[in-house]
Amino acid sequence: MIYNIAVFGSCASRDNFYSGINPDYKKYFNCSISSQRGSIISLMQEPVSFKNQDIQILPENRVNKAGTQFINQDLTKNFLAEVKKFKPDYILIDNYFEVIFGIIKYENCFITNNYWDLPKTKFHTEIKPYTKINMYNDPNTYLKLYKENMGLFLDYIQKESPNSQIILNPVRLGYKILKDDNKIEVNKNFKSNAKNTNKLLKKSR
Repeated sequence: MIYNIAVFGSCASRDNFYSGINPDYKKYFNCSISSQRGSIISLMQEPVSFKNQDIQILPENRVNKAGTQFINQDLTKNFLAEVKKFKPDYILIDNYFEVIFGIIKYENCFITNNYWDLPKTKFHTEIKPYTKINMYNDPNTYLKLYKENMGLFLDYIQKESPNSQIILNPVRLGYKILKDDNKIEVNKNFKSNAKNTNKLLKKSR
C-alpha cells in the first residue's frame, strides 16, 4: 500500500520524500502536498494579496525559485486547500521554522518572518513597518498565538480531512559530528545556540 503524505515544516521532514536522499520512498509514500519555511500562525490567517513580481527573487535560479515558492505558499495559504482536495493519509509537521523564524505582524496580518527569502523581495519593503514576534524575544505571546492557531488548524483538518492522521516530527539541532575515523567532534561555536533552540523547540511541541 502507498500512503499519501502532506508535509508542513522543514527539510528535516520533507527530505524523507526525495529520491536523492531516500531512493525507495515511492514504494511506500506519495508526497503530493508540501509547504516549507512557514508558520502555523501564518497558515491560519486570511490569504494575503500580492503581485507575483513583488515576491519574485532574482536572479531566477533553482535556489531563488524555491524561495519565491515558499513565500507564495505562506501568503496564499494554499496548503489548506490542497489538504482539503487530496485528503492525505498522514500530515507530517515539524516546528523548526516556527521557532527559527517566528512571525511578522503588519497592519492586521500575521505572516512568517522568513528572513532567508523575504528580504530579497520588493514585497518585504512594502509591508514595513512591522513587528517581529518569536520564541526568542516573546515566548509567552508567541506560544499563545501558536496554541490558538494550532487549535484552528486541528479543527480545519477534522472538518475537511477527518481521516488524516497528524504526526509531529520532534526535530532538534545537532552540534556533534561523526568523523570518518568514528570519533565524535563537538562544534563548540554552534553548541550554545543549538541547546537554546532545542529548548524552544521542545516547548513549542
